[in-house]
Amino acid sequence: MKKISSILFLTVLLFSSLIFSPQVEASSVNQLVPTAPIDSEEYVPYGAKPPGSSASTHNISISRYNYQVARVGAQVYTDKFINGKTRMSIYVNNWKVLDDLGGSNNEMTIVLNNSSHKTIASYTVTIKNGSASAHFVGLNASTKYYITFVVPTNGNKYSFNGYIN
Repeated sequence: MKKISSILFLTVLLFSSLIFSPQVEASSVNQLVPTAPIDSEEYVPYGAKPPGSSASTHNISISRYNYQVARVGAQVYTDKFINGKTRMSIYVNNWKVLDDLGGSNNEMTIVLNNSSHKTIASYTVTIKNGSASAHFVGLNASTKYYITFVVPTNGNKYSFNGYIN
């Protein structure tokens, strides 16, 4: 009887640990896709347009905003508004030239815009060893901003990723 009770207890313990185990969510990466959708009524990719008035806001005082751009030849936008700090740093990593048709291939302009789509500031950065960064200071932590990444429109295509904090 003790053996059956022990087996029953261990079985219940095993199943309860499986059922009630905490779930850990992985850090998300926002996929920014600059190309226009085939049917824009059904699907609008992240980053093809500036965030609209109903877009969510990412507070960078809580966590950094991660992004990834698989292919861009002109410009791409963050898919969310960003707020939470009076200083915003934008880091570009893993810069790759996918199609090199000539011209500049190591520059990008990073533009800070407010939710009214007004340009607040911009920096043209030079990519060195696949990385670059821009820093905006004197911001209002409660104001909603978004970033536009602008690459030269010379036919070249690029990919990169990074984060904003």
